Amino acid sequence: MRAVDDVNTRWERDTVSFAASGIKQKWRMKREMRSPRYTTVWEEILTVQAK
Repeated sequence: MRAVDDVNTRWERDTVSFAASGIKQKWRMKREMRSPRYTTVWEEILTVQAK
């Protein structure tokens, strides 16, 4: 608990928290910047092969 308190004191409140405490969404997705093709087209996915 002391380590969590030290990290939160040093950087910012709620930098480290416990999963059971839930999350507060401070950000929102910028939907206007989303591509018109926000779903996957399998034919457009790159394939990488190792030599």
